[in-house]
Amino acid sequence: MIDFKKYIFAFLLIIPFVALSQPKNLNQLSTRQLKVLSKTAIKYGDIYSAIDYLERYCELKTDDIDYLNQLAELYKLSRDYKNAEKTFESVFVSEPNKYPNVLFYLAQMQKMNGKYSEAIVNFEKFKKECKDQDLKKLNKIEIEGAELALKLLKEKQNVELYHLDTSINKAYIEFSPIPVSNDRLIYASLKADSVKYFDIEGEKKPVRKFYEAAKINDKWVGGQELVGPFNDDNSHTGNGAFSPDGNRFYFTRCQTNWENKVICSIYMSQKDENGKWEEPKILENGINDEKYTATQPTIGLESKKNLEVIYFVSDREGTKGGNDIWYMIYDTERNYFKGPKNVGSKINTEGEELSPYFDQRKHTLYFSSNGHPSIGGLDIFKSNGELAHWLAPENLGIPVNSSADDIYYVPTKNQKEAFFTSNREGGMALKNPTCCDDIYTVKYLDMFFINLEGIVYRIEEENINAKIDDKFIQTNLCEESIVSLYLIDKEGTEPILVEQDTTDIMGDYSFELERGKEYKIIASKDGYFNSSTLYSTLETKLETRKDKVNPLPLKKIPRIPIVIDNIYYEFSKASLTEDAKITIDTTIFIILNETPDIIVEISSHTDSVSSDAFNMKLSQQRAESVVNYLIDKGIERNRMIAKGYGESQPIARNSNPNGSDNPEGRAKNRRTEFKVIGSSNQFSILNKKDLDILRKESEEPKEITSPDVKKFGSQ
Repeated sequence: MIDFKKYIFAFLLIIPFVALSQPKNLNQLSTRQLKVLSKTAIKYGDIYSAIDYLERYCELKTDDIDYLNQLAELYKLSRDYKNAEKTFESVFVSEPNKYPNVLFYLAQMQKMNGKYSEAIVNFEKFKKECKDQDLKKLNKIEIEGAELALKLLKEKQNVELYHLDTSINKAYIEFSPIPVSNDRLIYASLKADSVKYFDIEGEKKPVRKFYEAAKINDKWVGGQELVGPFNDDNSHTGNGAFSPDGNRFYFTRCQTNWENKVICSIYMSQKDENGKWEEPKILENGINDEKYTATQPTIGLESKKNLEVIYFVSDREGTKGGNDIWYMIYDTERNYFKGPKNVGSKINTEGEELSPYFDQRKHTLYFSSNGHPSIGGLDIFKSNGELAHWLAPENLGIPVNSSADDIYYVPTKNQKEAFFTSNREGGMALKNPTCCDDIYTVKYLDMFFINLEGIVYRIEEENINAKIDDKFIQTNLCEESIVSLYLIDKEGTEPILVEQDTTDIMGDYSFELERGKEYKIIASKDGYFNSSTLYSTLETKLETRKDKVNPLPLKKIPRIPIVIDNIYYEFSKASLTEDAKITIDTTIFIILNETPDIIVEISSHTDSVSSDAFNMKLSQQRAESVVNYLIDKGIERNRMIAKGYGESQPIARNSNPNGSDNPEGRAKNRRTEFKVIGSSNQFSILNKKDLDILRKESEEPKEITSPDVKKFGSQ
């Protein structure tokens, strides 16, 4: 049996449509010669010659089901779905017990030919007979994919699909389109219209190279080899990606090693001080490995430190399936690489994950996979997130995805158009209708975005109790605040950053939202508590194109401690009461959760009953109880300091002037406070030494009841 995983990567990414030599007159070859020649062709990756030899052999030896089954596998490998379906069916009819997995492959080919109902019937039959647990999992995914296809066929998308003309698309594979601008496109191709023959001993195999195309009179015209130091006559070159600042160009070069395994490595070229591209250098620091492939880079920026992230495809150790998507972090200033790490099981499966593209603006990863339920073989999916944190992938649906393989999806900046590669019927075919990948473009005529607008205003310390009305908002607009848009996962995981905007002088910001989603919007500014709101498009009407969200307030972080009322403890103990926990949940926890960079001191105070030593110890334990409770709720320990002050800092008299007890005063002194003492952001104004965020002698702490503090942290 042919190892499909060994060949699928090579077939899709290195273009093995080359033959060892012009096939001899097949009619003059004996069956023995045909078998020997087919084995040699397979050994050297010459799939088409192997098919030619086995087709002739099976004509002569109609009863040799072993070789008929091998021919069916070669048809499958060469993506000749129609012949593969027909031949697998012949094998199954002839020897159903000898080849139990043939029914699965037959159903797969029916699915690849768009015969979804027939495929489901055979997948269900196979499910009852299959004993291989791995194949059972795959069979389940294939059923889900076929059912998804039947569902999506009933849904219509208002899009237009275009096959780029013959100046770009040839009979061979064209792939990895890179839209550089609205009228310039880089892509890779072998640029040939017939099978290339070569001599094992001498002549070099033809190689793929970068080409470029220009948009002239609304039509793409290509065919010019890309100028620069990127192409190489001895390696297959492709899969390019620019860094966000445009100063680095990443791409791959691939060769076949002595074991006939395709090994790709990622290279980088940088612009010099004159803007000229330097000679490419192979990336080091663990991203490339002579034993494994590293290919198809795409570049993004991670949200916390704005460092460059290289997402790429590899079959290295730790891969879940055939090929996984991995990432490395690149600190360009220090020229330091960290990683590589797997992006995780939300994206990667036991199948193939290929051709990632990271859209920086939307924090969206587009990729192709046959391990998630797919309409065809490799479908295009998208997921929001970064690094190893992702939402569940979504299938892009029909007609972007087809019953064939669809890969290399790259949207334009306005999201209204995208390029991708497909071997669907209707392209330029070399050997069979679905052999070869061509470049397509899709135009979305009915955009599904909703333009959401909002404003941010600020509340300074002196206005903390002011009446909030339209006049107040309009006179306290907050510019240069960062507004972050997060997508909330249906599975309840941590919200994923999608996009950020900076408010203008009028406090305005805006986002384009997809329909059928739930979002969280967070406004932030250094020196202020964050503010957030939720917005849902789950039930938004189709005619809705614009909407507004309620204004978001940013409240100045006070320089003095804030008293949190209603945090009670067991008598003479440090244990929190259930009511106290509710108060913490609706006050301190919300503030710390919504403003994740502040560092706070949580302090506890007592009245003057009992000894100084007892009160100091008790107050320290009570402060630690609050901190420990917040740690249990997910707040990081290094963001909180517990401090007990005992009876040393009263805010009211414990006794009256005549020496009698003052219960009201003592109640005020038994309190819990928090104050912001710094920020995890080293450049924050909260960390400046000249900013007095501690209590001054003349100032008393603010007293805030829990409902007010709740508003203080969130709207």
